[in-house]
Amino acid sequence: MRPDTDDELRAACARALMDDPAQLVACVGTTSAKRLTDFFVKHGIHGLLYDKLSRSRVASNHSELYTAVRRLAHSEASRSLLQEQELKRIDAALQRDEIRCLALKGTPLAYTIYPSPALRPRADIDLLFAATDIAAARELLAGLGYRCQPLVTPLERSVFLTTQFTCIRQVRGQPNRVVDAHWRISNSLLFARMLRFEELYRAAAPLHPPTAVIKFPNPAHSLLIACLHRVTEPHRDRLIWIYDIHLLVQQSAAKQLAHAAETAVHRGMACVLLEGLVMARDGFGTSVDPALLHMLMEATSNHAEPAARLLHAESMLARRFAELRAATGWRQRLRMLSASLFPPKSYLVLQGLSPGRAPWIWSYVKRLVCALRPQRRRI
Repeated sequence: MRPDTDDELRAACARALMDDPAQLVACVGTTSAKRLTDFFVKHGIHGLLYDKLSRSRVASNHSELYTAVRRLAHSEASRSLLQEQELKRIDAALQRDEIRCLALKGTPLAYTIYPSPALRPRADIDLLFAATDIAAARELLAGLGYRCQPLVTPLERSVFLTTQFTCIRQVRGQPNRVVDAHWRISNSLLFARMLRFEELYRAAAPLHPPTAVIKFPNPAHSLLIACLHRVTEPHRDRLIWIYDIHLLVQQSAAKQLAHAAETAVHRGMACVLLEGLVMARDGFGTSVDPALLHMLMEATSNHAEPAARLLHAESMLARRFAELRAATGWRQRLRMLSASLFPPKSYLVLQGLSPGRAPWIWSYVKRLVCALRPQRRRI
């Protein structure tokens, strides 16, 4: 068997993660090792596959596949240990300076729903701060040896462009330590205010292990953030993101899932949660309460949610128009257009451009062309 499309290889990987590696094993020998390993890394499932394959007879019968996956998994385990050390280092500094913080995306999930943190790859550490603390957080990270991107100011205008910046710390002979500092849960104007820092922090718990100050969102909020995160990314079919949703549903109590659904309906993101649950059910056989799905479907059919326009946008430009339409009033829309067409100098520097020089205009033309390209979607 040679998978003719990524869809077939994707289905084979999903089956392997459900303890049925036969379809994936059939690909070995007819698909290049590079294509397989590239696909595993692209979808972030190399650690999980190693864990699953090591428990089956694949290890002895298909040594080439097993060896390739093991090498990737060992590399990921080393990265995970380095990230844990860095997380503890940042946590100690935050405790000293009394700055509140939440971990987002892969990091809290790695320590709460996965058997081992190494099974959930993370390219960086995503941290969420209150807007009032973001400048202090940037100074703290700089003091820890990070080279931080400029902070787009003023913050009230930056929300139309970005609500995060990246910090990198270089260590000789080791992978770079990367932190993405956020002051809202999403760069999308549609979702940025749906779950605010104070609400998330009040319901959060410390990330034990390995931190004392950095907290993680509760299960209901974690599920909403996981579903929200994947729809704001161009490659929303990435297997690890859907597997996150699968594990969150499987390990959450019925009351927590009901709370997530009620929050989604009230905040106008029922379609986002519904899509995530359906993707997990269809991809990994996730057991989802039919009554909960019916509640979400009813909410999406009763009125058109602004988030639905973003779900069906076929290009980055279409996504921006969806966000523009969702803005509250013409004043906010004009501010959004103004920020997009005439961004502050700090944002140009953040994008690696040179404010005040002609060449940066061509960079914006290039970005516009990229925005017009259709997005790859699989719903």
